[in-house]
Amino acid sequence: MRQSLLSALLILIAYACNAQSGLWSTASFSTRHNKKWQSELQLLQRYNPDGWSKSGIALTEHFQPKKKLSFALQYRWTAFPNENALLNDANLDFGNRVRLAISLKLLQSKKDQNRFECSWRNAIQVERLTWERSPIVLRSRLKLSTPEWKKIRLNTKVEYFYWLNAVKYWSDEQLIQYGLSKEWRYSADIEFKVNKNNQFNFGFCYNNRLLKQDRQWFNIGFKHEIKRKKESSKKTEINPTQ
Repeated sequence: MRQSLLSALLILIAYACNAQSGLWSTASFSTRHNKKWQSELQLLQRYNPDGWSKSGIALTEHFQPKKKLSFALQYRWTAFPNENALLNDANLDFGNRVRLAISLKLLQSKKDQNRFECSWRNAIQVERLTWERSPIVLRSRLKLSTPEWKKIRLNTKVEYFYWLNAVKYWSDEQLIQYGLSKEWRYSADIEFKVNKNNQFNFGFCYNNRLLKQDRQWFNIGFKHEIKRKKESSKKTEINPTQ
């Protein structure tokens, strides 16, 4: 299984080298409040062949009531070049997004941390942009992860997007549609753990969009978990002579 996933990743990267691809980079910092609650801050930068395409910041609260069940609430703010600069004489455009997700682990091969995993995530997302309708999107993702080998793990993901409020109408016998109706995203990445607190990710993603041109990009990510120092319990010394 590990060799098959690695071969698939190499094929995707070879395909991307023959096409114009973008670069998505992320840096995330997280901290655990307890065994169930975790907060995460994420910084993102995106580039396409023409240069900078998007920057943003995301705040996520994770809640895991059970080992195989978890929830996540995320707010993301982004800035990107304004494609309609002639209308309002602004070089930048901004977006706001809120996403609520529920994740379920379907399969775990072993009880320890070094295991094969399969998880499924469903999410509803609402995004507000300046020049587009506020899209309400349903996202469903299936993720497969191999057991860790020499601090390396391979991940593959398939995600489906469905827009609830895409607008359709006929004009001069031609169907006009604003907003995507469906989208598929295929990705694979290598996860490298430097230590318990730091991790790097390198991968590739391909977007199959029905109404717009398909796109692909490389992913580079860094994750750091901020460990809180536990307060040492002070023991009272008892003098046996007293």
